[in-house]
Amino acid sequence: MPQRQRRERNISEVALDLFDELEHRRDRRSEGYRQKEPELMRMLCLTSEYWTVNSVLDRSDEPCHPPGYIAHHDWHRCREVRLALLAALEARRIR
Repeated sequence: MPQRQRRERNISEVALDLFDELEHRRDRRSEGYRQKEPELMRMLCLTSEYWTVNSVLDRSDEPCHPPGYIAHHDWHRCREVRLALLAALEARRIR
């Protein structure tokens, strides 16, 4: 399967704030949450991953799609960015 070109991602303070807000919301099925999640993914240059039903807000331990599917690869990409976001939040809390 062809690899998608890797895009450079800079995590802005705005994106980090939005991730922090959404990560701690309890109402993940609300309209407000569902409107903000794609905006976060756009800020992180993960729009195509969002359309394969993946997100940096996914807390699952493993992808739901089997190897060989682009969605499987996209889950790992989102997980990598999620871990970077969580580390950035932790570093911000320590400052």
